[in-house]
Amino acid sequence: MPGRVAREIRSRARRVGREIRSRALRVGREIRDRARRVGREIRDRARRVGREIEIVPGGPTRSTHHRRSTSENGNVLTEH
Repeated sequence: MPGRVAREIRSRARRVGREIRSRALRVGREIRDRARRVGREIRDRARRVGREIEIVPGGPTRSTHHRRSTSENGNVLTEH
């Protein structure tokens, strides 16, 4: 029966692709949950200390952090 092998390969590829996609979605969800949890802990700690902090989504990446620390006092080697 021609095309049977090809059909089996396609169905297997589809199944594997579905598994990979679902795993990727699950991992992404776990990472977001962890980030949310960490952000919440940081905010709680800041509130206990008594200063309110604003956490912007996509916040201090390396470049913005670096730029901020240089512009504040002209010293490159602060808070890295």
